[in-house]
Amino acid sequence: LCRERNIVIGLMTDARFSGGSVGLVIGHVGPEAALGGPIAFIEDGDEIVLDGFFQGDPEPADDGTGTRWQRAFRFLALDRMQTRLHRWRLNLVTGGVTEEPLSGNISEFGTINAAHAGESYRYAYAATGKPGWFLFDGLVRHDVVTGEELNYRFADGVYGSETAMAPRVGSRGEDDGYLVTLTTDMNADTSYCLV
Repeated sequence: LCRERNIVIGLMTDARFSGGSVGLVIGHVGPEAALGGPIAFIEDGDEIVLDGFFQGDPEPADDGTGTRWQRAFRFLALDRMQTRLHRWRLNLVTGGVTEEPLSGNISEFGTINAAHAGESYRYAYAATGKPGWFLFDGLVRHDVVTGEELNYRFADGVYGSETAMAPRVGSRGEDDGYLVTLTTDMNADTSYCLV
């Protein structure tokens, strides 16, 4: 309906939300502000900086190639949707929005060290995808300050899930911690937790 009427909607939250397919969609969870989360501190005149993943082609066309499974997964394959780390700046005074790409490489399902939620941060961690499929074949650490990226690839036939960043007890740096993901090894028909 939004697409048919050319309606653009944006909601802010610091809760996780999935399923949007038209423009920038972020779900809002009301109790968060009442409990003193980062949204509770937004004031008139503030600028909101939102990092997320931009889909260059949210509805990739069926080109008729590949198996029926490859064709079915075209709507989910990160490379087909062209998902890349992106930044939006929302000016609460003017209502203006500016945006910029933070990476030219394909990745999605990002996270940060939760201790930095609502604050400036340097590192975002995300999944990389197997071309043509909705399978995560590795992880990437994006440095949003320098643009440097550090990649970790799973072995062939091993695929991960969304990743969490767990700070090390007593950590002194934002990236001093562990990335945790559940993996499936299609070769050995096993699953395990990778830290």
